[in-house]
Amino acid sequence: MKWFLIWALTASLLILALLLIRRLARRKASARAIYALWLFAALRLLIPGSVSVDAPSVAAAVERAPVVQIADELDGAESIEYKPTGEVEARFEGGSAGPEIVAEQVTQREFDLISAILALKRLVLPLWLTGAGAAALIFAASYLRFSRSLRRDRRPLGLPGLPLAVYVSGAVDTPCLFGLVRPTVYVPAETAADERLLRHAIAHEYSHFMQLDHIWGVLRAVCLALHWYNPLVWLAAKLSRRDCELACDEAAIERLGEDERADYGRSLIRLTCERARGSAVATTMCAGPRELKERIRMLTRKSHSIAALVLAALLSVTATACSFAGGENSPAPNAKPGGLEFNEAGNFYYFIAPEGTEYVSVRGWAYSGGEWTLADSGGWDCVQREGRLYLYKDMSVKTVAYSLEFAGPEGASGVSGMFDFARGVEADSWSMARQTGFIDPPELEDETVLLMFDAVYEDEPSSVSESYFDNPELIPDKSSYYYCVTVLFSANPPETARIDPRAYAEYGKMTFDYSAPGSAEGMAVSAYKFDGGGWTLFDRTVYPLDKKSGTLDFAADTEAQAVEFSLNGGERKTAAYDVPGLAAAYLMGAMEANLNFEIPALLLYSGSSCSGPSAYYNTEELNEGGSYVCFTVAFTSGNQYPQSDETPQPTAAPQSSDMEGFSVQTASESYDELLSDWVQAYAENLVHLPLSDPAGCSSVQIQGCEPVAASLTEPERIIAHMSLDCYPRDKSAFEIAFAITQPVEYGVEDGEIYYQLNRNLVLELENGILKCIAVSTDSPDMWGYQSFEPHSDADYIVKMADAGMSSARIVQLVNYSELNEASAESWMALLEALDDIAIAPEGANDQLIRDMYAMLAAEHADGAYASWLSGIYIAQREHDPEAFEAALSAFDSETRENIIFLADHPT
Repeated sequence: MKWFLIWALTASLLILALLLIRRLARRKASARAIYALWLFAALRLLIPGSVSVDAPSVAAAVERAPVVQIADELDGAESIEYKPTGEVEARFEGGSAGPEIVAEQVTQREFDLISAILALKRLVLPLWLTGAGAAALIFAASYLRFSRSLRRDRRPLGLPGLPLAVYVSGAVDTPCLFGLVRPTVYVPAETAADERLLRHAIAHEYSHFMQLDHIWGVLRAVCLALHWYNPLVWLAAKLSRRDCELACDEAAIERLGEDERADYGRSLIRLTCERARGSAVATTMCAGPRELKERIRMLTRKSHSIAALVLAALLSVTATACSFAGGENSPAPNAKPGGLEFNEAGNFYYFIAPEGTEYVSVRGWAYSGGEWTLADSGGWDCVQREGRLYLYKDMSVKTVAYSLEFAGPEGASGVSGMFDFARGVEADSWSMARQTGFIDPPELEDETVLLMFDAVYEDEPSSVSESYFDNPELIPDKSSYYYCVTVLFSANPPETARIDPRAYAEYGKMTFDYSAPGSAEGMAVSAYKFDGGGWTLFDRTVYPLDKKSGTLDFAADTEAQAVEFSLNGGERKTAAYDVPGLAAAYLMGAMEANLNFEIPALLLYSGSSCSGPSAYYNTEELNEGGSYVCFTVAFTSGNQYPQSDETPQPTAAPQSSDMEGFSVQTASESYDELLSDWVQAYAENLVHLPLSDPAGCSSVQIQGCEPVAASLTEPERIIAHMSLDCYPRDKSAFEIAFAITQPVEYGVEDGEIYYQLNRNLVLELENGILKCIAVSTDSPDMWGYQSFEPHSDADYIVKMADAGMSSARIVQLVNYSELNEASAESWMALLEALDDIAIAPEGANDQLIRDMYAMLAAEHADGAYASWLSGIYIAQREHDPEAFEAALSAFDSETRENIIFLADHPT
């Protein structure tokens, strides 16, 4: 009986979790994605078992409940007696002559609960089986009865090119898909007689077929039969059927085309009935008024949030995993303390990573000008908790090479990199001052010092200590130069990509160690050739990333005019080029970049060489008459690289640090995607600015770039709020460049300072180019823009009016797309404000904007509210007919018809 209790409880909790996830995501994720979430519930409802894990879980909590454990011990007892002392005695068949004390210190309430559990154990299985059998018989009888009625009254409807049979039947009230082995579409006679209705009905039912809903309908019935006693399962079945219809509406629109979205909505109203015969066993188009309204509202949404979909999927997977988890709820065993110990003979550090480590990075820090600055870093996934970290110092060339090896058969070895600490500070000669011997234990997210260098002039003795890193105030001479190498054990990988070429590559071959951003899911290797005017893409391969760090190998064969490459020693790909006479040259500098930024890796050239990696971004550095082929690496947020009809071009050369005037070529359509393109390009621009630029950054983290409003009239403009966390190369110069007076300090342990740039932007989109035309720390003027700000308070408009806000201010701050959520009082406040600003005063030239604000209200008006707009439209049309017609042209045909009707029929 315990397994049954756990099954019922975990299934109920999972359904509650899915109901919450569904509510949070239903207006942001696609209908098909929401429908797919019910798969997790079906798995839990159909599979009674659990997976034994040594972790907290619902099953473990049930099993470890004292009353459940005592009930298990009392199972099979011939008699049970409760003593006033709190003891529970029991007699067992074949046991000792006297009663046995099974439990002590049991309260009367606990004993009553134990008795109830034992009684349920005897009754629950027969009762459950009886109910499940009865429910199964009812479903089977309904299925057979509906099947017979369809077969008695049907005639084939010949529709060529359709993989499903279609019948006209008087036994159906609305189109449906029925049948498990041979699913068939049935339509009423009136539907078959109307060509448009029939086309829309077939598109809808065919979407059911493609979603395998005829199979899911049977599984839904099985779930209801197994869990007939649980009202949450019946609610889940009802909502899953509703989501099934929404998903099919969405798929049908894709199949029919955007042009038929409005016509399909009208057909949906005619085809759908509130109660239909066979709705329990077939995919009938039945819905109540509320459900039908929701389906019509869904048809007006054309864009969805990928972030909402990903988050909903992650939450659903987590909730499902928790529902299947079972076993003892025992605490985790004490982890072995982390440690670092230097092996002088082997010249390596043996490490045990702290508990929770997911990522290991080695970092180089330079002390110059009185503070420590991160100069270089490299990192890898922590695939095993134990391993070795090798450091190779070469004072003659001022470098520290490093490599990491993980212990165990699943470990990865050979990941490596090199720091050129002469680049970090300006000293000419160096000596090693201190190599840390033993540290116990290193802490998660804490820099642990491995090596400390200082600059030595005229054979002066070195006296530095690793304590200088945590306590730079101990450094006696603030004008001295120091370099420090640390190791960091972290719970999360960084959000910047890194490519490190190895110094010991053979001629014609190059191996790169990579470190991908935490959100990266793919790696794109692209090949470009220079045709004199710019770079042209001729090959691109996208690898799915199964791990966030590893190696990328290149092998150039200039005779065969081809380059082979492979990721982590896997399948080798070949890119052939048609540029003869190239010799291999390598871009040796390690580089960091953000997601989707193309990093030059391998350069093939003829004639004279070029200046270095910057030649990829600035083609003016390429020598005239030379031929060039360049391979780049970019980490993407998926395993598909963005494609367009035109040949993708590499990221443009670094521009000025000024936001105003910064532009990006983009093919995106939604405002979120447009802003993402712009802000990513600007962040990458700051990272790749020349060293001499005061705004240059070692890294930039994008915290957000959200659309605030969009212009009502041409040119198309977007107001957005942007937030960037910038780690500048020169903090003082950065403050001057961006007029920053309040830096935000972050990370007490490592002393890093970042600057958070919060700016309001006005961007203009024209011919696929998104350009920033204004930047401010203050909120820009919103007149002539449609606000996107969400409001949870249905009375927010009337509250703005009560606060004395002007009518012009009110109409520009209203989120018109959410008007259906506003209260009646807010609607009246908006109507009064629209009436106040309806006509432009003499000398003003913004009548078009005033007309469009009023028309936005009509576009989202609900019911009787629209009639109150009639007088406003009449006055606006009489005042300026040309502006009125121009405003009308910006709306869809249905909205235009409604507005013209209201202007022609005063109320």
